[in-house]
Amino acid sequence: MANSRLRPLGRGVVKRYVAVGGGQVHLLEAGRDLPHRLPLVLLHQTASSSVGYLELIDELRDEFRVIALDTPGFGASDPIEGEVTVPVLGGALVEALDALGVDGFWLYGHHTGAAIAAWIAASHPDRVARLMLSGPPFLDQAVRDRIEGGLRDDVISDDGQHLITAWKRHRHLARDVPAEVAQRELVLYYTAVEPQLAYRAVLDLDFADVLEAIRCPTYVMGGENDTIRSGLEPTHEHLETSVLEVVPGAGIYLADQIPGVVADRIRAWFR
Repeated sequence: MANSRLRPLGRGVVKRYVAVGGGQVHLLEAGRDLPHRLPLVLLHQTASSSVGYLELIDELRDEFRVIALDTPGFGASDPIEGEVTVPVLGGALVEALDALGVDGFWLYGHHTGAAIAAWIAASHPDRVARLMLSGPPFLDQAVRDRIEGGLRDDVISDDGQHLITAWKRHRHLARDVPAEVAQRELVLYYTAVEPQLAYRAVLDLDFADVLEAIRCPTYVMGGENDTIRSGLEPTHEHLETSVLEVVPGAGIYLADQIPGVVADRIRAWFR
């Protein structure tokens, strides 16, 4: 990994913007449409962006048309005006895919991206042929309480101590990957538009109801050291057709920590 948060996009990766109601959605795209392979759509966690998938895109761009979308309010996408909910965020991303001319697709989502991906699969069953949920946010009360306790506005201090506090928090979460990943995520957190709203949207979503409405085959995976690892088995149990994998030794940032492993699972599942 390059020793910078500004990692080069790499061969064949292009940046695009598409218009949706009230703004624009930014995305990274690589590869091309291939026979018998649908476009692969990647949805990121809060408060990251599509750049968190660059390592994974490197692995997959010769085998898939890969589309990594920035959720509204994150990365380079415009924020949502009005109430922020998972259906609103998911609806904007579906509208972006419409603008790209993408009808049917395969869908991968991580953490918040998994919540949005699940909603899209449940709400648009004719479009999502297969689904992969990485670190799905099926939250027990202890995890919900922890997230609720972290929903606070950062107070900016003249001596920059708030940045040290935020760095320690991000480095702890990204302890399984190089420090550059934590730096990237810290910068993305501070450039996101009210990231607490996305966390709140996930907390307010009835994830169990969404899962029970999904009919496509679904792969459920997550690291054994993920902060919401407890949600893997309940997610698997609430799905009509699913496979479950707990990845030994892995943490939150699977696409950075083990991009080759994630790519292998994608190759095997989306076919």
